[in-house]
Formats: sequence, structure tokens, C-alpha cells
Amino acid sequence: MRLKMKRFLFLTVSMFCLLCFLGSEALEAVSVQSTWIPGATTPPVINGTVTAGEWEGSGCAPILVGSSPVGYILVRNDISKLYILLDVTNDITNDPVPMQDSFRLTVDVKGDKNIEPNVDVQYTMLPFSSTLGIQYYLGPGSYTPIQALAPGSTSALGVGFGGSPIITTPSHRMWEMAIGFSEIGISPEMWTGGPTPLVRVGVRVISTNPSASFNIAVPGNFETDFTDLMVIYLGNPSLPVDPTAPVLKGVGHIPRSNMTDGYADTWTEPMPILRVKDAPFGATIDVKGDFAALKVHGATHYKIEYSKDSGPYQPLIQTWSNYTWDSTTEKYIHHSIIPDADGKYTCLPDPLNDWYWNDLIMRWDTTTFGNGKYDLKLTAYNISGTPFPPGTFTGEALSVVIDNTPPQALITKVYHAVGATMTEIITCGDIPVIDKTDANDGFRFKITAIDNEGHLDDYYMNAHYGNNLSREAIPVDNYVPAHVDENGTNLWYGKTDYTYPPLGTFPWKPDPTLSGICAHQFRLSAHSRTINGYCRVYYNEYNSHFCIQQ
Repeated sequence: MRLKMKRFLFLTVSMFCLLCFLGSEALEAVSVQSTWIPGATTPPVINGTVTAGEWEGSGCAPILVGSSPVGYILVRNDISKLYILLDVTNDITNDPVPMQDSFRLTVDVKGDKNIEPNVDVQYTMLPFSSTLGIQYYLGPGSYTPIQALAPGSTSALGVGFGGSPIITTPSHRMWEMAIGFSEIGISPEMWTGGPTPLVRVGVRVISTNPSASFNIAVPGNFETDFTDLMVIYLGNPSLPVDPTAPVLKGVGHIPRSNMTDGYADTWTEPMPILRVKDAPFGATIDVKGDFAALKVHGATHYKIEYSKDSGPYQPLIQTWSNYTWDSTTEKYIHHSIIPDADGKYTCLPDPLNDWYWNDLIMRWDTTTFGNGKYDLKLTAYNISGTPFPPGTFTGEALSVVIDNTPPQALITKVYHAVGATMTEIITCGDIPVIDKTDANDGFRFKITAIDNEGHLDDYYMNAHYGNNLSREAIPVDNYVPAHVDENGTNLWYGKTDYTYPPLGTFPWKPDPTLSGICAHQFRLSAHSRTINGYCRVYYNEYNSHFCIQQ
């Protein structure tokens, strides 16, 4: 598991999903970000009873069997202890402890992924007792006898059965633990320089008498192989989250700070990835989000809603793909990002994991939506499903103008112009004969190049002839600089029935080096300013063909 340190510096809460199965099948290696306790909250009391606020804002992970959670792991820390709550929400039978309900917590003390005899530890309960005990690894799957903690140990266990912050009813099994850092090789000075320390752990939760018994290991082979242990990145008091970071960052290569009233504008930037002026959006767009900003508040799910042209808000329901790197196969693994029945998405992309797009919060196919201005609003939810109030996140609304109508391009007429006389050329019927020595003998064109939504970027026409040769017939006419806001704010419709060259000027002439009859293609191109965040997406062409003799 590779840690992206720059991104990690602003992350204090992480959410991940564990894939587990009935029995002792293995789970994939995962990571979770613990949260720093000093501040608004105090450390949990390790007594097996969960009270309000004790685990608020914890790093949290659902433990899934198939797609259904059987429990959750919550983690917090201060400078001396790691606090873990194993909240086994599906174990609703209060069986005897430790005979029928039990757990094991393994720690790779050196964090080197190797099992080292008499160094690496496993916490569990003393025989016939609910008191926390410890044993040391002797090798893969081999341990010393379980023994009492050393005198002065700050580690502790609280066995509980009741409601929790995750599920209040029905009552279920809980294991509250505090693990003293001095027992697992973490010292206070490790926070003063270098990367924030981490703890590699394996967890097994056992219950012999729920509706269906289970024995779940995270990962499944952790007692014999430390390679894929779960990584807990410890919270650090010196790593604050920037409270001004917007939760909706922008679209594609366009930051929200370069979007005004739904239009993109990077025209004056010194080196933009995509240089545009007053550009709407269309096709499929990538809405970028700040998952760190979500997780710092303990958000586990989010919903994006849209309001079209100031109308009522509706859920934006889309399914898209993302990828994570698998070091075993050395490939990026596909993940389908699918909303639940309420239109909520899990906060999956996590800088602690190697996601291909770690800020892709919505991939929106806009082609099935009408043109107009859309206001996007994100609502975040904590692990209990409670929405955060408006104003929790900076810059919650993002305006996006959508235009999926391509421009129109039309060569209405082509004239053989001799002085003031203009004769329309019939395609496939006429071969006009011109005098190439006479400047008044040539062609004029009547064209239409328009965008009905007012988002035309440019138009131009070239004559193509001979062996891959071309000659400008109508020069490029651009929105910038000549037509900015010509038809209203951000609007330029283009030209309708425009004659070029204008009357009173010399007509257009073909290549004077040609002699005899030569076929010509006249190609008119019109481009919209609509972008998908990465490039312009809509254009249209019109072609006219005839032969010219000179």
C-alpha cells in the first residue's frame, strides 16, 4: 500500500471498505486514517459502554460480508495510545465471553511485514476471562502462551453489549480497546520529524452464536503472513485540514475559481492546460471533489443534486468507473461507482490508496439532460446516515452551463463572380471557367455558421484540391477577440447568409499555378465553445464540390 504523502498531509479522517466473507477467508489489504483526539473531544473510556461523543469523528470502516456490513472498525489516537472499537453490529446475541465471542488483534511492532519471534504481539483475552492479555509470535501461526499485561501497561479492554454510534438498536457485541504505544514500538518523538507513524494490524472477530456464526479475519491469513496487514495511519496534531478547501473543486482541467456563472474562463492564465473563454460544458464531464474535506468532518457518504434553471433540486444519479493499483497483479483494477437506492455514493477515493482518479466525485453524462444552467449541490452524511448541515463545507454549490447542441455550418450558395455579375454554380452540373489573369473573375460564397445557444467559438472555410493541397477560402473568425459578448453576456451566435468576399471587393480566386480543369472541395467548419473539461467537443462541417477550369 503506497502512501501519497502530499495529499495525506491534509487528511484526518478516512473511510474504506473491507471485503470479507463467512468463515476465515482473506480480506484485501486496506488502510484507514486515525484521528487525533486532543481538542474538542476526550479519549474514549474503555469500559464496554459507548457514550455520546466518545467515538465521534473516528476513522471508520464497514466490515462487509458480500455487500452487507457485519460490523465496523473505528480508530482514534492521542500521543500515547491507539483506541480501537470493534463494533460487531450483526452479533445480536449476548453470548458468554470469551468462550463464544472473542477477538484477536495482531500488531507488526517493527512495521516491516515480517513475523519476528518475541517481538510481534497479539492481543486477546486471558483464558476464561474478559481481561486483556498478550502473547508474542514465535513464528507463523505460533505464539507464546497468553499472559497478563506487564505492570504499568496502559492497554485496556472493555467488553460491551448494547447500542453504538453506528446502530443504537438492536443491542450487539462491542470490543473497546486502548493499546499503549510503548508496547508496540511507537514513541512520542516519532511525531516530531519525518512521516507520521503508522501501525500495521490484523484483526479477527469470532462469534459462534449469531443467526449465522462467523469467523472473520482482516486479512484472512494475517496470523501466518504479515504482507497485507491493515495499515492504520495515526492522527497527527501538526497536520491541520485547510478549512477553506471547496468540496466541489471544478470540472476536468477547469478549477471552480476559473468558472463564472457556469462558464469556464482560463483565457488570461499564463499556462492553462486548456485555454478557453466563456465556455459552457457538455458531453460527459468529470466533476472533481475534495474527499479530504469530506472525511475531515467524518463524512462517509455523499449525494449530489442539481437544480436546472433555478428549478427544484433533484438527485443526480450516475454510474461511472475508477481504478486502484494492485501491486500483486501490477495492474489497475476496475471499480464501478454505483449509488445506493437513495442516490448516495460512498466516499471511496482515498489518497491513502492508489486510486487512478483520486478526486473524481461524479462523472456526469449530460447528454440526456436539457441545455441550461445547472447548480450542483453536495450533501454529505456521517456513518449514521445523518446529513451535515448547510455551510459545513466551503463552496458547496457549483454552477455549470450545459450545452449539447452542435453548431450549424451551411454553404448556401457558390457564385461565379465576374465584376458585379454573380452566377450561381450548380454542383455536379457546372464547370465554371475563369480568367486567372483577371482580378475581378473569381468566386463568392454565401454561408451560414451559427450556434443557436450563442456559444459559437469560430468558423472558417478552406478549398481542398490537387494532391493534398488547400487554400483559404473564408478566413477564421473567432469569438475572441472580435465577438466577445456580441449578442449578450458570453454569447455570439455567428453569421447567417454571410457573403464572402463582400460585394465591392475582389472575389476569391483559386491557385493561380493551376491550369486546365481541377476538382475542388470547399469545406466550411464551425466549432462550439462547449468543452467536457478537457477539450472542445462539438463542431460541424459542410462540403461543396465542383470543378474549376482556368
